[in-house]
Amino acid sequence: MEKAIRWFSFKSSIVVPLNRDLSIRFFDGLMWGHTVIVPDHLLAFDHVIDSKAAERLGVIRYDMSQGVEAINEAVSKAIAVFDEAGVEGVMERHNFVISNHLYAHRMRGLLTFLMDFASQNTVNTVVRTHSGWGMRARRADRRPLI
Repeated sequence: MEKAIRWFSFKSSIVVPLNRDLSIRFFDGLMWGHTVIVPDHLLAFDHVIDSKAAERLGVIRYDMSQGVEAINEAVSKAIAVFDEAGVEGVMERHNFVISNHLYAHRMRGLLTFLMDFASQNTVNTVVRTHSGWGMRARRADRRPLI
């Protein structure tokens, strides 16, 4: 309960990726109603949340190459966005996660992908990534996999 009270007392949280990944802390922050600060170079970010939704929810992106100054600017902006949106913004961020980003949503997406893959309803491409080799898959009809 102490952790919940502490998390709920913050207006904003920052995501610090280890390997250009999108940490679960992003969703934790939104769930608690925070405006969330993220670097601008996360590989899968635009697949998880589109730019209009990110702006509406108070997700603030910053340029990591600009160092601490960019983070300080992002923090100021995030707090201002939180204050402007008030309780309605907190609820919108919370509801966004509840409606789109719980484990049940991930499992449904994974199972849908596996069924499409098994039925050969995907176009698969082997690609080189920053950490090795990977596979990109998309539906033949170009509808989103998830």
